[in-house]
Amino acid sequence: MAKKIDRKKLVKEIAEEVLRLMNQKVKVKAEEIKEGEGEGAIRIQIESDDPGILIGWKGRNLQALQHVIGLMLSCQTEEWTRVIVDINNYRDEQKARVEDLALRAAQQVKESGEAVMLGKMSAYERRLVHTILAEDKEVATHSEYEGEERRVIISLAGAENSEEERSEVEEMGAEEPEKEIKKEKGENGENEEFLAVTKDDLEENSGGAN
Repeated sequence: MAKKIDRKKLVKEIAEEVLRLMNQKVKVKAEEIKEGEGEGAIRIQIESDDPGILIGWKGRNLQALQHVIGLMLSCQTEEWTRVIVDINNYRDEQKARVEDLALRAAQQVKESGEAVMLGKMSAYERRLVHTILAEDKEVATHSEYEGEERRVIISLAGAENSEEERSEVEEMGAEEPEKEIKKEKGENGENEEFLAVTKDDLEENSGGAN
């Protein structure tokens, strides 16, 4: 009879080895999620004094780290197990930001009657938006485009956009979350568009995410 693999212990060892090879001094904890949205997954909690490099811009390094650890676990167990990696509770803060964005966008849709396309998000963030708004019967969500261009669109439930409305929705897709397009008079007297960079953008680009 084959010995049962302790997935929690194994994934903890994998995470520690990967981080050791990255010269990162961290504390790693592993736990199995037994209920809720992530039921059956293994959560890796990482504590670091310098989390910025591990999280990366908009969590991209964190997503890559999670992907690598998940693949290594699957190769060793020969079965797929969902792995969720968190660093200094970044996931909770990320979830709060996405929830706030989703609720504000949904309210805008209800007030204007026009669909809204959110900025580029990771697959995890898009899934959060769908989950957060699933119980709101006044709006509907779906994703369009592929790869890195994939976007979430929020519209009134049961609404079918005309071609004119669709073009307006697509134009809104140029905006990233937490940024806005503004127009000012340039030296030639014409309107020039620019991105209003927020404090959060500066902190993220400096590696100060936590």
